[in-house]
Amino acid sequence: MAIQFSDISFLDGDFDEEVDNYKRYAERRTGFDNLDAEQIFMPGLYVLGGLPAAGKTTFALQLLCQLAARGEQCFYFSFEMAECMLWAKVLACALFLSRRKNDIENASKSALTATNLLRGRFADTDEKQEVDAYRRELSRSRLPLKIAQVNLSVKSLLRELPQKEGAVVVLDYLQMLAHDKDNPRGAIDETIFSFREYQRKTKSTLIILNSFNRESYRQAASMASFKESGGIEYSADVCWALQAYGFKKSESGKYEFDYEASREEGSKFERKIRLSCLKNRFGRQYTCDFCYYAAFDCFCSQLMAFEDYEEEKPADAPKRKYKK
Repeated sequence: MAIQFSDISFLDGDFDEEVDNYKRYAERRTGFDNLDAEQIFMPGLYVLGGLPAAGKTTFALQLLCQLAARGEQCFYFSFEMAECMLWAKVLACALFLSRRKNDIENASKSALTATNLLRGRFADTDEKQEVDAYRRELSRSRLPLKIAQVNLSVKSLLRELPQKEGAVVVLDYLQMLAHDKDNPRGAIDETIFSFREYQRKTKSTLIILNSFNRESYRQAASMASFKESGGIEYSADVCWALQAYGFKKSESGKYEFDYEASREEGSKFERKIRLSCLKNRFGRQYTCDFCYYAAFDCFCSQLMAFEDYEEEKPADAPKRKYKK
C-alpha cells in the first residue's frame, strides 16, 4: 500500500472532523472511579501486563462488563480459558458487588464463587433461586458484551475481530498468539504490528494482556518487565502493570518494593493490588490501588493510596472505603 501524506491543509479540513470523532470518548467511564480520575480512555493500543495470578483476566473482564453497562460494544477473546468459565466469572463478580452493596461486612462470607457456580454448589435452595434470578436479570439486560474462546492464527483472528468503529476489544493473551519458537520476539513484533494496524483502521480500543517474564518476580513492575514481549512497550499507547502491593517504608522514609511482602499479599483472600501506568500517550503516568477478591473475580477501587492509609494514625484512621 502506498504511503498517504497529509499536508498543512489538514489543520483547516480533516482536523476538525477527527476532533469530533474523539470528543465522545472524553466522557467515557470504565466504572473504576480511581482509574477514571486519571485516564482518558481514548481509542488506542493498551497493554495490561503482570505476573501469573496477578488478576489480569479478572481485571480486563470486569472492565469490559462495566464499559458494556454504559453502552460500549465490548468483545473478549480468550486463547486459553473456556467461555463458560469466563461467564461464570462475570456472574460471580456481579453477585459479589450486589451483595457487597447491601451488606459490605458479610459479602465475603458468600460461597458464590465462579468455581461453585460452575459446579452447581449452593448453600441452600434459596441461594440457588437467588442466583437463577440474578442470572436471568443479567441475561435480559442485553449487555453489549461478547466472549469467545479462540484458537486461531493471527491472520485468521484479524478477519474475525469486530470491524465496527469504536469497539473495545480484549485479547487474552499476547504470548499465546506468537508461535515462532526460533524467533519469539520477532513473532511478537509482527503480531503487534498487525493489531496496531487493525486498531488504527477501526479506531477501536484494543487491550492486549501480557505475561511478565520470570525476572520480574522479585522487583517492582517497570518497563523492563515487558522486555521479553518484543517492542510492545514502544507500540503501545498505554502500558499498565498489575502487581500485588509490596512497598515498605525504609529508614530513609521512602517506600521501597519488598518482594516477600508482595508475595505474602498475593496469597491473601483480600489482596492489595496496584495498577501502575508506566506509559501514557494520553496523559501523565499514575498509580491506582484496588482490593482484589480473587475468589469472587472482583476488583474494588480504593479511594486512597495504600501509603496514605499506612501514614494515618490508627486512632484517627477512618474505616476503609472503596468504590465499585
